[in-house]
Amino acid sequence: MNSAVFDSSTLIPAAEQSSCRYLRRTHDIALGRTSELFYCMQYAGHYICRQDFHIRRKLAGSALILLTVSGEGRLYYRGSTSSLTPGTCILIDTRELHEYHSVSENWAFKYLHFEGAMTEDYLALAANRESAVFSLDPEESRSIEQALVRILNLSAGNRIEDYPHISGIIYSMLMLLLSHNAQNRSCHAEGANTIYNAARYIRENYRRFIRTEDIAKAANLSRAYMSELFSRTFGISPHEYLLRYRLSMAKTMLLHSALSMTEIAEQTGFRDAASFSRIFRRENGISPTEYRETYTAEEK
Repeated sequence: MNSAVFDSSTLIPAAEQSSCRYLRRTHDIALGRTSELFYCMQYAGHYICRQDFHIRRKLAGSALILLTVSGEGRLYYRGSTSSLTPGTCILIDTRELHEYHSVSENWAFKYLHFEGAMTEDYLALAANRESAVFSLDPEESRSIEQALVRILNLSAGNRIEDYPHISGIIYSMLMLLLSHNAQNRSCHAEGANTIYNAARYIRENYRRFIRTEDIAKAANLSRAYMSELFSRTFGISPHEYLLRYRLSMAKTMLLHSALSMTEIAEQTGFRDAASFSRIFRRENGISPTEYRETYTAEEK
């Protein structure tokens, strides 16, 4: 493949253009409340690189997810060198000096720069890992690649009309990577390999009443140890994780369904519509109705 596809070619440095056989890149800047409430893409792309491809830089506040599809690259980050081979994915803070380059001809990768919402918190959580590189199994790698392709397609022409949808896709990638992180830490902490079951139990049962004891039972751990391990792994308590997941699902329903507040409350595990509205306002600064009216109008 010896062609280039640019949705925003003027924004791609000449050095990158000349050192790639194929490029596709989209771009967006989210402002105001959108950037506060959602994970927002800055750049998304697909590169197939020549052997002279090389990037060394720092960028203003953003995170980078980069998945190697084929070939081999190399990453220098936080004093470590890592090989980037098919199925490996990185999550790094681009405000820190980072460097990556081709090792083989035709190194191919898909990537996303993003910011907003709780990006800094997740970067801080990922920084606890020994490496910025996640070695994914085939199913995980396929999920990340499909998510990156969806974002590329949703931002084609450098125009985004569905910020909540893209935010949800980014969130799903973060959850996959950080859940993978929890699984891989099993060799470093007794019982850590089971904490993923606790997070999965929450995601599968958020619609109904969940006790901390139920989550601990799903992870086959004591209540106290599960809570401690969960907080150490994900950076928040099981209760907070459950609340954020419910609110995330509620936001999707507000924007993409005609369900009433009572119906959304019932389907996302809140006691009633009043409780749902009170907690939503506390966490987001606006009511569910205002959220629906504001962001549905922005999408039209």
